[in-house]
Amino acid sequence: MSRQTGSLPPGIDTSTSPSNPQQPLKKRGLSRVQWSMLIPALFLLIIMVLPYGILRIWQTPYYQPLQTGMRVARVHATANGTLNVMNVDLTLYKPDGSISYHHTSLIKGEKWMLREVVIVYPSWMGLPSGYKIVQLAGYDGKNIYPPVKDKDGGRLNGGEDVFYSFFHGQSKLFPFIQATDYKVYMKPGAHPQGITEKGA
Repeated sequence: MSRQTGSLPPGIDTSTSPSNPQQPLKKRGLSRVQWSMLIPALFLLIIMVLPYGILRIWQTPYYQPLQTGMRVARVHATANGTLNVMNVDLTLYKPDGSISYHHTSLIKGEKWMLREVVIVYPSWMGLPSGYKIVQLAGYDGKNIYPPVKDKDGGRLNGGEDVFYSFFHGQSKLFPFIQATDYKVYMKPGAHPQGITEKGA
């Protein structure tokens, strides 16, 4: 049998009698009240951050950054001898000047129409503003004919996407985001036409 010698530090109780049992240690963790405050904060953070990630992922493969003096597209349209029918050669360029798309199509109409959409974000949002060519079609003064499909049979550069449509349709709700489109109409000729430049 061992014997305790010396005095114990104050506050230490060595009694193990049934009348004075040892109290179990409390587990540390977040209470229900703390969790109820933390969950809405996390949800709000996700709601704020998620659109940024989606916009960046979506815009990267289709939208080109806005740069001063940058060549956007080149259209060479020539009449092929049939009334209101033309051969249209479309070339799209990357920011470094290299070709990103080139295709020749047969288009019906008195003129060809090239359309681009532009989304401009304020600098404080930290999102890159950009543009993309979304439509090449024929035009007869009243009607726009079905647009030309890309080489894979789909819409040019994915067409008008949901983000552009949303910001364009909700301009009063998001007045600080500019979502606009621009169209170029020209008749076919014997020389290259439609060389456009987009300023920042």
